[in-house]
Amino acid sequence: MAERSFPRIEDFDPRRIDLSSLPLPAPIRDYLQSLQDLSDDELKEKLKDAIYTAVGLAVLTFQRAQVLRREATEKIEERAPQCAEDVSAAIQTVITKVREFVPSAPRAETKES
Repeated sequence: MAERSFPRIEDFDPRRIDLSSLPLPAPIRDYLQSLQDLSDDELKEKLKDAIYTAVGLAVLTFQRAQVLRREATEKIEERAPQCAEDVSAAIQTVITKVREFVPSAPRAETKES
């Protein structure tokens, strides 16, 4: 069986990407074009900064989601007892209305074993 080789990250050079076929706004295209003039070390620094920024944004987004989850949990726990009371009252109202609407029928006696 032939051995497969996968591209290595060290071999990736974003400067070789053809930007002309991408539908990008002019300012973004110009910025990306300017990156092609950077040295290897400058490009590595730019990529490292971009990765750190992306990770930082992901961490902030996750933390914000946790805060929103905790706030939602607190609101639900705060309102749950009142909601349960409201549902119980609504059920009692429905039962009362059904009993008023349906004529009384004698209940069949059940034998207990």
